[in-house]
Amino acid sequence: MALSEPELLWRVENGTENGSMTRGIAYAIKSQAILYAASPLWCNGENHWKEAAEITKESLDKLLEESRYGIYNPAPAKLVNKKRMALIKIISFKGLV
Repeated sequence: MALSEPELLWRVENGTENGSMTRGIAYAIKSQAILYAASPLWCNGENHWKEAAEITKESLDKLLEESRYGIYNPAPAKLVNKKRMALIKIISFKGLV
């Protein structure tokens, strides 16, 4: 699996690596695949949204914490943290995480 490769970079560092797999792309593919697979249409009617939400949250957290990527928001950092906490509370309230 690409994510287990320690040499996998978060970003393409120079022009010769354009089009190469990055850790960010690998997390995006993992998240998107699990979200599709969680659908009851593919799971004989079983509900796997909780697991999909956990994996997607893990992917997003790793991306934001370990890389130079960020979520664009012109609002002050204090407001961004409040919005993130509100989103986590909503997800927790709905029983997804």
